[in-house]
Amino acid sequence: MTRKFSVFASGALLGICVLISSCSNSGGGGPAPAAAPPAPAAQVPAETPAASVPAVVLSRAALWTEKEGVMTPVTQATKGDTVIWKNEIKNAPRSSDKATREYARVEFDGKEYWIQSILAAADATPGVITGQETVRYTRASFTALHPQGLTIPQYLIVAVHSGRDADGFVGISAWIEGERALTINNEFVKKENVSTRPEDVKAMQLYTLAGDAKTEVSKRELLRNALAMGSRFNDLIEERLNSAGEAALAAEDVPPYEVPVIRPGATVYDTPTIRGRNVGLAPNDSFVTVTARTVQEEKLNSGDTARWYKIAEPEGWVFGSYLEGNGEGQ
Repeated sequence: MTRKFSVFASGALLGICVLISSCSNSGGGGPAPAAAPPAPAAQVPAETPAASVPAVVLSRAALWTEKEGVMTPVTQATKGDTVIWKNEIKNAPRSSDKATREYARVEFDGKEYWIQSILAAADATPGVITGQETVRYTRASFTALHPQGLTIPQYLIVAVHSGRDADGFVGISAWIEGERALTINNEFVKKENVSTRPEDVKAMQLYTLAGDAKTEVSKRELLRNALAMGSRFNDLIEERLNSAGEAALAAEDVPPYEVPVIRPGATVYDTPTIRGRNVGLAPNDSFVTVTARTVQEEKLNSGDTARWYKIAEPEGWVFGSYLEGNGEGQ
């Protein structure tokens, strides 16, 4: 009898345990089942790169591509051009002399290049110094004059940094000819002395390029394009354009002499420029009488370089490359 009861009791106890377990699993208030092990945490980079930001080219600069660890120049950017700073810096030798320089990856016209990092200012927009005596400040404060009393040249293209304006000042970077270092981020000028209007920046870019132009034709064309921007600098540009035109037109009389025309197509103009009015043609193999010539030579888009010569018949100016001896005769 005792043995039968023990077996019955054990079975009943087991049934109660199964019932309790079933109630617990169905939300009946018993202890919750053990939680599943957590999924592995996502791998987060130790350092997330900053977003790409606009940058300003501070001086005419080569743009490079990298091949086998060496930088080779492939094109050029102009002072004031805007590029996209890709937040990647590296040191590498350049192909010309194997000198190692620091380069920054940038995007320009939809393609990626490298530029010497010292020649570009990140997180900035282009601007032009408009004040005649623009004083440099070490911080945005009227008392923080540059310790050496330095200024920035008028009409210089600079980088104006985003979010660095305060109390009437803007933070700038600039490449200043004659100085060995850039003014990077930690210098300021009064906001009233800088223009960031696109037409002002573009006009001054063209004006600056005109100063480096190899020919008078290119110089005048760049100045005319600058004038078309409608900037606040039109008076300055017109003055430069007029002086360039006067230099090209300056002429001197010479004792009359005859010289043969050695090429067909010798157009004669009323002024010594291909933009003058066409007044006739000096026939090939004919002789013309020269009475004056321009003081300066000019290089045409064809590559020909010569002076302009005034001839008697038809009266006007012909370019020297159409005449024997480039116009000087034998």
